[in-house]
Amino acid sequence: MRSSQPTKRKRRQRLSLPWPLILWAALILNTAAGLRWSRITAPVRVTAYDVPLEYQPIVAEVLGSAQDTPQSRVEYNEIGFRISSLPMLRTAQFASNVFGRGALHVDNYRPVAQIQGRMGLALADDGSVFETTEFLGYLPVLLPPDGWDRPGSVLISDWERADAALLALQVMEKLPERSWTIAVAKTGHFSIESEGVAEVYFCTSFGLVDKMDQLVAKVADSPELLLENSRITVLGGDYRIAVVPR
Repeated sequence: MRSSQPTKRKRRQRLSLPWPLILWAALILNTAAGLRWSRITAPVRVTAYDVPLEYQPIVAEVLGSAQDTPQSRVEYNEIGFRISSLPMLRTAQFASNVFGRGALHVDNYRPVAQIQGRMGLALADDGSVFETTEFLGYLPVLLPPDGWDRPGSVLISDWERADAALLALQVMEKLPERSWTIAVAKTGHFSIESEGVAEVYFCTSFGLVDKMDQLVAKVADSPELLLENSRITVLGGDYRIAVVPR
């Protein structure tokens, strides 16, 4: 027998959506999309630091290619690579913000020696060889072994160039100011000489700073040593210095 009481239907619960959170998320996404695609954030005011005068028009042209590009879509690595590939420039770093401002920082090579017979080619303080339009006449002359710049040549390796750069710095800082020549033998040994003075032979490149200090101390005690027609061999360590006639 069926009951005469009516059955009660269950009411469906309404789903409560977090509308404040949804609205905030939509606002953030809309803002992010606007920043990504809007030209308002493009780097239109860029300050460049330490760019050589002759490269400023080229750098301005490269930076100008980004002036219509939204900040989040600028190819920073590509711009830095294009600028740093210019001679005389070691590195270039470009950055900008969403307010349309940017900065380019350039690190230039510091020349420490000119290379004999190669006008416009210089040795940098880190051992790099680079092209330059600067006047190099005040720098020591580097005489590398024959054939050092031929394709596949290993006669002057990376570490030898770095040692040559270190020696050039030592010569300019610690020896009398005159025209010095730094010669690199095929064996990797170094020597320095100048017209009218003795030839200084450093044997191996190990301990160049210590050897130069020994030479400077010896010359301080005997200033005439560099003026003699002799060969000074700086051995380093406890063996010190040997002087023989040339």
